[in-house]
Parts: sequence; C-alpha cells; structure tokens
Amino acid sequence: MWIWNLHRNFMKHPLTKLTIILTFISLSAKAETIDCLAVREGNKYLIIEGKNCDVMYSPASTFKIPLAVIGFESGILKDENRPVWHSKKPVDFLFDYWSGDKTPLTWMKYSIVWYSQELTSKLGQKTFQKYVNLLNYGNKDLSGNEGQNDGLTQAWLSSSLKISSLEQLDFIEKLAQEKLDISKESQKKTRNLIHLFEESLLTNGWILYGKTGTDVDRKTSERRGYFVGFATKQKRLVSFVIHISGEIDSKVGGIFAKRDFINNKRVKKLFEE
Repeated sequence: MWIWNLHRNFMKHPLTKLTIILTFISLSAKAETIDCLAVREGNKYLIIEGKNCDVMYSPASTFKIPLAVIGFESGILKDENRPVWHSKKPVDFLFDYWSGDKTPLTWMKYSIVWYSQELTSKLGQKTFQKYVNLLNYGNKDLSGNEGQNDGLTQAWLSSSLKISSLEQLDFIEKLAQEKLDISKESQKKTRNLIHLFEESLLTNGWILYGKTGTDVDRKTSERRGYFVGFATKQKRLVSFVIHISGEIDSKVGGIFAKRDFINNKRVKKLFEE
C-alpha cells in the first residue's frame, strides 16, 4: 500500500515521484533472478542475458497489451476514454485504484484485472480464441485452470496461457512497427495506452512504451515479474523485455522488473545515446 500512497502524494512531481518509488522499491526488494533481459534494435541484440529467454511463463498483466489490440479491433473498446465500466469487486489493497468508473486508459494505467475480464467476457470464448490465434500469441492456450472451465477470465493469470520472453519481444516489436495482422488503427490506439510518460522523463529523450506484469507460482507462491515494451528516439526503435523470478510474498513483481530494467547499467548506457 505504501507504494500506491507514494503514487498519490507525488502526482504533481512525476520525475521526483518515479525516482522516489524506484529508490524505495530497490531498498525493500528481496533478491531476485533475471531469467531474461533482451534488448533488440532491428535484427541486432544490444543486450541479451539470462538462461530462460525461451522458457514460457504466464504473461499476467502484460497480456493487457494484446487484449487492448483485440478490444479495439473487435470494436468493444472505442478510444482511450470509452467504454466506461464500473468496478464490481476490486481487491482491497488496490481499492482506491480499481474501484469506480474506469476507462481503457485507467485500465492500462492501474492494471485493472476486472476490466480485462469484462472485456473478454464480452468477446466470448470463440471470438477471444480467434484473435489470440490471429496474433499467434504464445502457446495460444485459453483453456484456463484444469477442470475449472474458466479460461475466458483466467487463462492469462498464472494459468494455461504462456509466452516466452523472446516471443514477447517479437510481439511488441510488431506492434511498434504496425506489423500485426490487425488494423493499423487498433495498433496505434494500443500504443497510445501504453505510453509511459513518467519513465520517459528519465531516458534522455527516449520515449518509452510498455507494461508490467506479475505472475504467481501456484505451488511455491514465488512471484515473477515481466516488463515488456519498446522505446523510440527520432528514427530509432528499440524493443525490450525483462523477466525476473525469486520474489516471495510481494504484490509488485512487475514493478521490480521495471526497476531492474531501468537501473541496469547497460540499459542506462543505451538511454544516454
């Protein structure tokens, strides 16, 4: 909760706010392992580290990126402000951020699970599967938890749908270049939703786009974090992904992944160019 209170208190000073949040998270984090860190420009890897870049994990909230593409393409999502949906049962520790009326923009900003589930419920299983197949996203498995028949609302949440870090990289790069088998308009609207204004203030003119995600191992309670996105500066386009594991009893694994990415020495050097 202290992280979200910081977010509220420093809204008027975004650069200061982000610096403080990253500093506090750095101090509070337990040790984690970088399963994969990959940064690519064109066909060249600028950075590639970790032994698990080909291992598939749940996409967790990074799946909101393809979900936004699907939502816009299907016509359910209209623009960053429509539709407005009202929360049903927001979780307690995020109540201030997940309750009330929400739009596609606030859905992405606050990573609201119930908004995703409202969207997939409106799509229906058949249409949902059709679009995931069209995007060729990960293993494309929307069956959900075994025996629960809950794939429509749970498949991407530590469940059946899985994707590797390098597949994440391929997907986000295609989105950045408008090369998905989806209309350019839907891809453009999605990119606008994942623009990271505050993080971009720390990157020397690079404009960052991306999304975090936190995955929970149902057997060990280990929390894994994803941060996937791309950065642009003038005519340059760099795509990136980081996946970490090792956090226990944390609710912010994806934020740790973002911190590790931004604080990485090689990444910092890249953003100095």
